[in-house]
Amino acid sequence: MTPFHFGDSRAPLFGVYHDPEGTALRDTGVLLCYPVGHEYMRAHRAFRLLGERLSGRGFAVLRFDYFGTGDSAGARGAGDLDRWCEDIRMAGQELRDMSGVRHVSVVGLRLGASLAARVCSEGLSARKLVLWDPVVSGKAFMKQLGELEEERLRRCKAWFRDVSACSPRRRKEFLGFSFSGRLAGQIEQVDLLTLSPVPSRVQIAVSDEAYACPQLIDSLVAGGSEVDHRCVPDGGEWGLFEKSGGALLVSSILQAIVDGLGAAA
Repeated sequence: MTPFHFGDSRAPLFGVYHDPEGTALRDTGVLLCYPVGHEYMRAHRAFRLLGERLSGRGFAVLRFDYFGTGDSAGARGAGDLDRWCEDIRMAGQELRDMSGVRHVSVVGLRLGASLAARVCSEGLSARKLVLWDPVVSGKAFMKQLGELEEERLRRCKAWFRDVSACSPRRRKEFLGFSFSGRLAGQIEQVDLLTLSPVPSRVQIAVSDEAYACPQLIDSLVAGGSEVDHRCVPDGGEWGLFEKSGGALLVSSILQAIVDGLGAAA
């Protein structure tokens, strides 16, 4: 693994590059797009493992932090969906430049899947697009975040007599991560059912049937995409408060993604 910064020197993005290993090197690289907020924290270990598994199968892999998140430049909460989509485009080009691959596949988790789908619908050339537990409706996603934050406040008030630190702030805050009004509004407008056609082969990998969306499959197929849908019961449980602070411990769904990309390449 090689950690590095790339992009605009005034506001560089942080990335980790996984060199391809073995003798069967691929002509396709894989770009990994994180979720946001507390889901980014949950997924960090899983993305590292996914990068390692893919590199072990001969893929060059890049995972990176969006502007205003992780170790990239920008104040926390400064990013928005438009900027993050541009970050994905930049990261895709960086992966091509570093590895020399001819093609790029894109894997996104949760809101990262929504962003990846949008960028592909807007012209990013991807050999395969993998949507892992995608956020299909931004309104539903924000509602779920609000419910998790309400549960956090309820438990905080039950545990501590001084609850001043638990009180809601003027900015939207969910499980310790701030969302500007602009970002929250943009997320609420996310609707994968209204995207322009995605000119890619698409794999939808869900960890529970609750995240399956037949309407999304129908929409993608109607737009001309070849869709492979897999339900692999493993991890997830995004709406469960008890899971919100822990690492995403998964294996089977990672292997399903790796196998799907291997078949596509």
